[in-house]
Amino acid sequence: MEDVKQTLARFTKDLEALRVKRPQEHGKLTTKLMYGDEIEFVDPQTRLQLVFSMKGSIAVVITAYWKGKPDPVMPSKGCLI
Repeated sequence: MEDVKQTLARFTKDLEALRVKRPQEHGKLTTKLMYGDEIEFVDPQTRLQLVFSMKGSIAVVITAYWKGKPDPVMPSKGCLI
């Protein structure tokens, strides 16, 4: 789960950087987050591919995987990040 936490933190950092560099893209992503739409993000450092949505202030992970590598294991009762 640490990989997923780090990827979500990197997404947040990248989203903040977009505010100045590409405000239109930042606005579109922010709107998707507010409406709970699915967000796909590939961590540029680890190459972890993450699909998630937001339910209020909670990130709901739909899937997380590395192509060609073992998938992260989700605890049987789910998890909170």
